[in-house]
Amino acid sequence: MMRKLSILGVAAALGMVAAQQAKASVTFRYVTDPVPSTGFFPVDPATNTVTVRLYLEEDDTAGSASWLKANMGVFGAGVMISRMSAKGATPAIISAVTPDATDFSGPSNTSISTDGTSATILEGTSTTATTGVPFANGNGAGSNQVYIGSVTFDPLPSDAGLFAIGPIQPVGGNTLDFNGDDLDTTSPGNYTGAADPSVQPTVIQVGVVPEPASIGLFGLGAIGLLARRRK
Repeated sequence: MMRKLSILGVAAALGMVAAQQAKASVTFRYVTDPVPSTGFFPVDPATNTVTVRLYLEEDDTAGSASWLKANMGVFGAGVMISRMSAKGATPAIISAVTPDATDFSGPSNTSISTDGTSATILEGTSTTATTGVPFANGNGAGSNQVYIGSVTFDPLPSDAGLFAIGPIQPVGGNTLDFNGDDLDTTSPGNYTGAADPSVQPTVIQVGVVPEPASIGLFGLGAIGLLARRRK
C-alpha cells in the first residue's frame, strides 16, 4: 500500500510540473508586418518613406491555453522602436508613430527623439471599457496578435537603418492584460514576458536593398549590437 501511495505521489508531482511547463510555454513578443523576402522593408518611391505596422504577439506552445483570452485582452500597450545601426551618410530615421486610436480609445502618448533614432507608443482602453482589446483587431493582426499602431521611417533612397522593436525601457507596467498583469515582465509559472532575456527583439531593416555583400556586413553588425544589448 505504501509503495502504491508513493507512486501516486510521484505521478501527482509530475502532473504539477507538466501543468507549470504548459503555462510557461506562453510567450509574448512585439512583431511587425511580415518581412519581405529581401529582409528589407523597401522605401515607397512616391513618399520616400516606409510605414510598418506593429503588433503584440502571443505564442502558445505545448498545448497551453491563451493567456490573453483568459485574461480579457489587452488593457494598455507600450512599444519602443530604436535604431541599432545605420548605413549611409544620411541614415533612416523615425518620422512618425501612430497609435491604434480606434481600439485603444483611452489616454495615449507618442514620442520621437530629437534625432529620430528612437520612438515610443503608449496607449490604453477607454475608462469605461469592460474588456480589453482582443486578438485579430484589424490592420493585419493575426489570430494570436493585437494591433498596436505603426511607425514611419524617412530614409533617403541610398541609405538604410536597422531598428529594434521591443518593450519600453525601463520595463514596467507598459503593456497589461485587462486584469492588470504586466506582459513585458515574466510571470513565474504562467507566461514569459516580452522583456525576458530569452525573447529576441524583432529587428527590421528599412531602405534600399543593398548588394548581397553589403547585407552580410550589415547583418553582422546587427548581431554584434544585439549581443551587446543582451549583456
